[in-house]
Amino acid sequence: TQSAEFDWLPYLRVFWISAIVIELWALWLTETRGAIIGLGAGAVGFAAVYSVWGRIERIRQVSYAIMGMVIVVLLLFIVARTTSVLDPVIDRSATLGRVATIGPNDESIKGRITSISAGLQGYVEKPIFGWGPENYLIAWGKHFDAESGVRERFDQAHNKLVEELTTKGAVGLVTYLAIWAFIILVFVRAVKRREAYEQVFVILVGAAMGGFFVQNMFLFDSPVTVLQFVVLVSFFIAEEMQQRQTQLDEAGEQTESQPTRSFVSGLGDRASTILSSPTGGTFSAVVIVAVLGISIFFLNMKPFNAAAAIVQTSDPNINWEQRFGFFEESIDEFPALANYPRLLPLSQVSNNLGALTTEDFQVALALIEQEGAQGLIDEPESWRLHVAMAHFYQVAAQVDVSLLDKSKEHVQEADKLAPKTIEVNAIRD
Repeated sequence: TQSAEFDWLPYLRVFWISAIVIELWALWLTETRGAIIGLGAGAVGFAAVYSVWGRIERIRQVSYAIMGMVIVVLLLFIVARTTSVLDPVIDRSATLGRVATIGPNDESIKGRITSISAGLQGYVEKPIFGWGPENYLIAWGKHFDAESGVRERFDQAHNKLVEELTTKGAVGLVTYLAIWAFIILVFVRAVKRREAYEQVFVILVGAAMGGFFVQNMFLFDSPVTVLQFVVLVSFFIAEEMQQRQTQLDEAGEQTESQPTRSFVSGLGDRASTILSSPTGGTFSAVVIVAVLGISIFFLNMKPFNAAAAIVQTSDPNINWEQRFGFFEESIDEFPALANYPRLLPLSQVSNNLGALTTEDFQVALALIEQEGAQGLIDEPESWRLHVAMAHFYQVAAQVDVSLLDKSKEHVQEADKLAPKTIEVNAIRD
């Protein structure tokens, strides 16, 4: 008799195969070479691990095929770099064109090498704890040299290890690498322990982690990639927890001493009893809702409101009084990131000085001096803020020549913090 249960498996396979094809095509269209290299590294990692520990012969053969394809791709890359045979094919694809230009003369590669060099010099200056999270631009500015020919400004290292080393020092790098050491340990144990298709899945997740690590040698973290990293790490945490629970079940008893086990067990029972009661459950729910509400308000809504206010300043149909109001609203909404909106009125007023009335200029001057001073209190080594203030005073000197003296002060400070950057050279000139 025919089963009444509907077989979802063929449809799920079609869904996942379609998703993989679409994602690969989207990745190809992005022309992001670091991510493509990371994908290739993940594929090689999967093939290498499965060829050693894999238990399904057909998938092992696929692994050998992957290794062969990688060798072919490398040979084609060498041919593309040394001859013009593949030029007609490469010219039809922007992505192939970008991949074929990888080398020491590639402008993007030059920029990354220069950035890494500046970051390492910054690390030597502050080797233990670094320059602080998100402060890579400060270290880069101090050690970058415009004579390198690089015109790009790097506020991220485009290399995760250098980023950790520069911004968090040796402590940050060791901590970051410790996470990866744990992942590798759990991964190896899981691959050896799991059977057949479960093992395939574990190796696939491990390959994804490996691809993520490799692509981060060329790119930097974003909210999307951090979420991916957290999800993958969570998999290995769950894998380790399951393994430990299995070992405890097989042993039949805790490894702790009986008094310690009784004490911990007693605390757990007491907490469980309290939380399961109506009063305890209600109290827990109220606390959780309160914490979530406060977190959402201060960590999500406040930054969102600040961003929404700053967007309004680009509306050409508002007057300068309204524009200044939006600047102040953005700064007040989320002071932790206020130096970003503080830079905008400096550039807008400098670029539109002729459109301001005398009254608007005086309001702008008061606002900029107040917020500029506060911004430098918040970030004393913000050379970008010094550059923006110096440029503003140089332009504003058309209205009041005495402002040149204030410009000179900011030029001198910027010259100490980022002496060889393009921006500082410009305001110094």
